[in-house]
Amino acid sequence: VAGCIVDERRTVFLPFSIVDAVVDGSVGRSCRHADTSVCQSLAVDGLADRHLHACHLSRVLCLGEWHDEEAEVSVSCFQLILLQHIGSNSMLAEDYSPNRLERAKLAITRLVDKLRDDRIGLIVFAGNSFVQLPITTDYVSAKMFLNSISTESVPVQGTAMGDAISTAMKSFSLQSEKSRAVIVITDGENHEDDPVSAAQQAAELGVRVFTIGVGSPEGKPIPFEGELLKDKNGEIVVTRLDESILRDVADAGNGLST
Repeated sequence: VAGCIVDERRTVFLPFSIVDAVVDGSVGRSCRHADTSVCQSLAVDGLADRHLHACHLSRVLCLGEWHDEEAEVSVSCFQLILLQHIGSNSMLAEDYSPNRLERAKLAITRLVDKLRDDRIGLIVFAGNSFVQLPITTDYVSAKMFLNSISTESVPVQGTAMGDAISTAMKSFSLQSEKSRAVIVITDGENHEDDPVSAAQQAAELGVRVFTIGVGSPEGKPIPFEGELLKDKNGEIVVTRLDESILRDVADAGNGLST
């Protein structure tokens, strides 16, 4: 599926993945042809079996000056903030091995390994959100902070995507106001605020919001203290990927969902 980008001059169709655009290191310099190893590495991570394997999203993270011949885009100092959902027991579900959260962390680590000179930040969220890593080009520190997060890193359980997006908007530096994006990584379940409005406000300020779903629509039970989590009626709780809210957030944020 080819996505399109519209600027003041023309519309450009680029049949590549938003994940490719970041992971292959082209963001911040130039966006040419997708590196198929990107999809292969994400497949190894376990996040591609349903959502990323097709490399079907466009390279819409590439913002800046367009060139006619090769649909190449050049930007200076791209800023990307990742919003990682950690504070919900649902992120411990084992749709992926060993669980949703650890696979998401591995995929982000591989993404960071491909960045060059671009700025990256990390926000973790549950019932509220906080900045785990301010915008930086220190990729070693980024991976260290990433490896340290767990479902116990935040005191309040939940899925406050809207709060996380708002926190991201306050975290961008003043540089490269036209080259900013947010990627929300979550199962989307039990969202408790208004992430669609937050994404729309971000888009109005020129920040594009993308979502990556972690989980499966059919769902999985949640490991809890050596057993499976049960509700008040004694029934096993099954956590499912909420694709609809992730699509709505991405649509409102002028981004894409995968």
